[in-house]
Amino acid sequence: MGLFDNINLETEYLRSLSVKKRKAYKEKPVSVKKELLNQFKYETETFNNKASHDIIKRFLESKGIYEPTEKMISAIGNRELDNFIYQSPSPNTSETPSSTHEKEDKINWQNEKIIKQNEEIIHQNKKIIKLLTKIHEKS
Repeated sequence: MGLFDNINLETEYLRSLSVKKRKAYKEKPVSVKKELLNQFKYETETFNNKASHDIIKRFLESKGIYEPTEKMISAIGNRELDNFIYQSPSPNTSETPSSTHEKEDKINWQNEKIIKQNEEIIHQNKKIIKLLTKIHEKS
């Protein structure tokens, strides 16, 4: 971290403090100031990462992906969004129609597989509901 970054960090830290705490901060030794700034930097980065994570998660949910993996989130965070979400080829690529169809077939197959899994889960949930209803009626 350069000197300029430290000045900006200190400025941001001071903005977050009340007037009394600013005065107390200015009277502290340099080692304590560095420790406080490092803690503030860590908390700020943690908050920003969490906020970014939540924003990306909401974006994926808007695209129909309701339980994104960490790999998906980090891919989007690393600006690999086009390759990850929009699985259609861009006009600048030299993909053949057959490779496009292969990708579409693979995506369709994955979608069908997910639909079957969801149907099985629904069926199992219905069984569980019936069993719970019977248990409730007996008690």
